[in-house]
Amino acid sequence: MSTDILYSLRQSIKSKFEIGFVKGTEPHPTLAGCTHITVTPTLTVPRTAPTRWRRPEQANAPSSAPATDPTAEPDRFFSVDAIVLAWQARDGSVAEYLRQARDVARNVPLTERKNVVDWLDGKVKDTDHIAALIQGMLS
Repeated sequence: MSTDILYSLRQSIKSKFEIGFVKGTEPHPTLAGCTHITVTPTLTVPRTAPTRWRRPEQANAPSSAPATDPTAEPDRFFSVDAIVLAWQARDGSVAEYLRQARDVARNVPLTERKNVVDWLDGKVKDTDHIAALIQGMLS
């Protein structure tokens, strides 16, 4: 499995791996208040680590301008905690999602949440919202 956060997260969901939360070095029961997210048994990342999922205003930018590098421009991409929250709250009410989203600085907007969930669930194979892998993004 690659160390790309998005694809690792998608594979974990497919294999029914329970995504975990860590505060400092100890397990934490919820996303709120954690410092790191365990995406796979071998991949734990800071909760604010950027993924390759572009924020909607970036995905819809003219073809010459979309964001391409989450490491160089993290504010133009969703962080892993925003993606995980969208997945965890997929069956909940809008009100519950919005309440939980207050703990995520740059959460997935309601208009984008279904796109994220459908991609993670495998209902959508590919999307323009995800930036291509660039050399050096995988370790």
